[in-house]
Amino acid sequence: MGEGAAVPGPVTEAAVAAFVGAMRTLIGALPAAQWAETRDLVAYTTHLLLPRFNGLMVLGAGADEGTAARHLDELVDLDLPFAVLSRPSAPPWLAPLTTEYGLTTLEHEPFMCLAEPATVAGTAPGDVPVGLTIEAVDPADLEEVGTGARLLADGFEAPVELLAPLVAPEVLALPGMTAYVGRVDGQPRTTGFGAVTDGHVGVFNIATPPEHRGRGYGRAVTARVVADGVLAGARTAYLQASPMGLGVYQRIGFRTGETWRCHYPG
Repeated sequence: MGEGAAVPGPVTEAAVAAFVGAMRTLIGALPAAQWAETRDLVAYTTHLLLPRFNGLMVLGAGADEGTAARHLDELVDLDLPFAVLSRPSAPPWLAPLTTEYGLTTLEHEPFMCLAEPATVAGTAPGDVPVGLTIEAVDPADLEEVGTGARLLADGFEAPVELLAPLVAPEVLALPGMTAYVGRVDGQPRTTGFGAVTDGHVGVFNIATPPEHRGRGYGRAVTARVVADGVLAGARTAYLQASPMGLGVYQRIGFRTGETWRCHYPG
């Protein structure tokens, strides 16, 4: 795809379905987590103290307002932080509902796709920063699992105990779920996570601690996730981009298929 090429609608639709499937699998591996879905609405609870991991995904105009409100009431009763993520096709009742529940911080998040991941720039060895080696984490290697968790936490500047469950051995033992650790001279520098489902590879949790940014590590680990996904049979790659990572992903070849509205606590 060229720099300004649009992502075809069917590619985005299939990638969104794969994303929902990956999240269903990931959340299902967390202790005491709950997941309920219809075609247009997903309600989930992980009990992690992270807004993004409790709440709703509003996927289409047919989402039921009553079901959405009941789930948010349950999260309020549990005293859990929560968020609502919505596709552009979300129904008009969503905006007043999120305001009612105090979700007054709105972020616009590109859902990006790479329709030809086998051609991704950066998979060649010469494109990897000098000295950087990237290895998949063995779920049985608890020390390396812990290293990945610390990199993830440091990269997102959050307490490690909040994020460690997302890369726990039980998660990494799931089919298609892989965490990566990148090192320079033996020292951990960057991490990422790949989820291969239904012929797609999702790129998640690309994180580099602030003191090691600007050296191409995030780009390299993203390319590794995509390349391994292709080897596992993925025909499309997808991710949700933060403002920090947007330019990196565009240079690799990802293009925005649609922009999600993400409602967070005020």
